[in-house]
Amino acid sequence: MGAWFTPRVLLSVAFLGGCSSEALTQDDPSAEPAAEGRVVEVVGGEAGTPPVAIDAQPDYPAGPYGKAEGAIIANLSFVGWHDPTAAGYDVTKFETVRLSDFYNPTKSADRPRVLVLNSSAVWCTVCRAEYTHLSRDQVYANYRPKGIEILGVLFEDNDGFSARPQDLTAWSDAFKVPFPMALDPGFKSGVYFDSDATPMNMIIDTSNMKILDVTMGFDATTPAQYWASIEKWLSR
Repeated sequence: MGAWFTPRVLLSVAFLGGCSSEALTQDDPSAEPAAEGRVVEVVGGEAGTPPVAIDAQPDYPAGPYGKAEGAIIANLSFVGWHDPTAAGYDVTKFETVRLSDFYNPTKSADRPRVLVLNSSAVWCTVCRAEYTHLSRDQVYANYRPKGIEILGVLFEDNDGFSARPQDLTAWSDAFKVPFPMALDPGFKSGVYFDSDATPMNMIIDTSNMKILDVTMGFDATTPAQYWASIEKWLSR
């Protein structure tokens, strides 16, 4: 991607101003840990959509995979932390985070029933507003015990370049993120939304990994209503 982007416009009624922002700073790590080697399946997208590499795990729902509501989402794989707080937001403690980690076909009570996949960028003011809400209002502490898991992925830095390990550390530490966080420098999540509509919140049924709902943008005036509305999916 180029170094600069034209001003971002959210394609959503839930809208907060532009997405320019000051950079989060963090010392660069000496080296970026490499993701562990895995056998992957490359799935081609529609015309103009880049192919996506996914884990070919036998215990994950079989395809075909899609990106519309009702479709099974591909088993995307990222590098980050399952528990950022325990890892101390340390890049040397990166691990592979896959959607299959949240798969719960038996609907076990001790496993998440719903997964919210959030895709954000450092340059996005709206994303910062959402993470401020997540942190300030203890959203994860309130909803994780009910069966709602959150997976946050960061795809671009403050200048529109691919997100780096130090960006994930700075972002997660700034908002004291307690839920799984990962890097998405290849913008795998971009198959499911337009980056101009950042942030994306996708709701996934973990019993079958089907996409239940996709929301673009964030309404700072009614955030509690959004998270409360997700509870309806727990009874499915």
